[in-house]
Amino acid sequence: MQEQQRMELHVACCSRDIDSRAATTHWRAEPFLNFGVALAQVCAWSPLLVMSFLLLLSLAPDLQAAAITLAWDDPNNDPAEVGMYTVYYWQSDWEMPASESAGLNLTHTLADLEPGQPYEFAVTVGDPTGTQESAYSNIVTAMLPTASFSAAADVNAPLTVTFTDGSSGIITNWDWDFGDGNTSTAQNPTHTYSTAGLYTVTLSVRGSEGSDATTTPLTVQDVANQPPTANAGSDQTVGVNTPVTLNGSGSSDPEGNPLTYSWDFGDGTPVETGVTATHTYTSIGTYTVTLTVHDGNLNHTDTAIITVGDVANQAPMANAGSDQTVGVNTPVTLNGSGSSDPEDDPLTYSWSFGDNTSGTGEIVNHIYTSGGIFIVTLTVNDGYQDATDTIQVTVESGGGGGGGSGSDADNDGRPDATDNCPTVANPDQRDSNQDGHGDACVSPNATIAADVVLGYGVIIGSGVTISSGGRLGDNVEVEDGVFLDRNVTVGDRSVIRRGSRLLFRAAVGVDAEIGATVVLARDAALDNGVSLGDRTVVRHGARIGTDTTIGQECDIGRDVQIGERVRIEDRVVVRQGARIGTDTTIGQECDIGRDSQIGEGVRIGDREVVPAQTVIPDDTIFPNDGTGL
Repeated sequence: MQEQQRMELHVACCSRDIDSRAATTHWRAEPFLNFGVALAQVCAWSPLLVMSFLLLLSLAPDLQAAAITLAWDDPNNDPAEVGMYTVYYWQSDWEMPASESAGLNLTHTLADLEPGQPYEFAVTVGDPTGTQESAYSNIVTAMLPTASFSAAADVNAPLTVTFTDGSSGIITNWDWDFGDGNTSTAQNPTHTYSTAGLYTVTLSVRGSEGSDATTTPLTVQDVANQPPTANAGSDQTVGVNTPVTLNGSGSSDPEGNPLTYSWDFGDGTPVETGVTATHTYTSIGTYTVTLTVHDGNLNHTDTAIITVGDVANQAPMANAGSDQTVGVNTPVTLNGSGSSDPEDDPLTYSWSFGDNTSGTGEIVNHIYTSGGIFIVTLTVNDGYQDATDTIQVTVESGGGGGGGSGSDADNDGRPDATDNCPTVANPDQRDSNQDGHGDACVSPNATIAADVVLGYGVIIGSGVTISSGGRLGDNVEVEDGVFLDRNVTVGDRSVIRRGSRLLFRAAVGVDAEIGATVVLARDAALDNGVSLGDRTVVRHGARIGTDTTIGQECDIGRDVQIGERVRIEDRVVVRQGARIGTDTTIGQECDIGRDSQIGEGVRIGDREVVPAQTVIPDDTIFPNDGTGL
């Protein structure tokens, strides 16, 4: 039996009639209770209450129960005079005590108590007839302990784990079970596991006022932690008393562990935390900002130089464009691209259309549903200051305007007789190639001369031929069946619809979209993020950029270079000599030509045909059955 600390209790020991007590008393947490009942006899004994502890072991990770063992002596040293011992316990805010029968035992364990909470305990003795019960012994108070701990692996010896006791209460004994058959009684032990794995660690604590236990799963890895990499961003130049924003989002950790960020601004001000931080320097000078990132085990630092000059931030300049006239229910395009900032800070754009509606973005479209004159306000912000500009939009309820009369097929406010793009509502009437058609309204089957530059947002009708050396701006829409001659450049985010042909050395910008059945001649260059529709033919020698998606049943010519992280859909044919970049995903039933080079980390789908002489490096993923290999 565990060693018990004996404490002598002074007891108001009277025998009482149990039925009378139940009918006439109210319980109060007092050391001695007077139930208002006449004493039937004087007890000639003074019991001793002794407290000891039962060590509880549990595998429940959310263990919340503690225990205490109470012990006492027979007051008369005559068991025949005892009918039953009863243990009472309570907390100060309880309305009534709880009780448990101990029978004729001189010890009793109360389990399922709440750890970290104070309890009071007392014991009574009843006679053999069950009609008389003594008053409380003196009351013993105990604050039950709470078991808790943390664990940290040695960064240089990852199988070695240091356990730190975090328990509270009066504790004299610690019993550790490390989950691998090994134990310890140290308060803060260090244990080395033989192999990596998942272990269930249990800490049981006990002391002079009770016991508790807690169990936690622990994952042990046989890989030393790698330090993170801090990235404080680029050096910056700001004016005195001008906020500067620092961004550490470029920091990383090889294991993907979450990072904490700490910024020292180099001017003696308190350190700040967070991925980003904003700071204002009040004195001119050069400051070294230090970013420290922590992955839970290791730190890494990076610095950025902040040069603070005697120049405050200069406000941006807003430019909302020219006044316009449109018809009711006719889209009007508002363009704030003429806005600028002296420090080239990025701008945000907010529009108030003058009809209780608003919008955001550099270029926006709006439709007025009633006639009138509306003041449009553009507000730009460079991160520090605002600037505004206004224009007047006249909305004519008759659907016409622009200084002429007659029909207006596109309802853009310009009569057809003076509109060089009468089929598309468009306020931009530029005509770069002087063919009589606006840049945004190239007529069907037209031929655009060599080296012509078509601007932002142009719509090119079906059947148009664009001669060699042409340059199409960003966000161009190319309709079906367009013929793009050699060396044509297509801008970013353009859409080339199905059935078009791009001759050799054509270049397509980032995030463009190429429709189905398009033919790309040899040596074409497709930049990053391009999407190729189904059944597109890419001739030999083309270069396909990273993050491109290649649709189903496409035919990729020989010696094509395919960038990293490309997604190749099902039943694509890749001719011989192709080079497929790392981390590419290749769909089912594709045909990979001979002498192809496949980068690392490529995932090859089911039923592929990979012929002889193909180079397949480490980390390539094949299907389970290995069909076709």
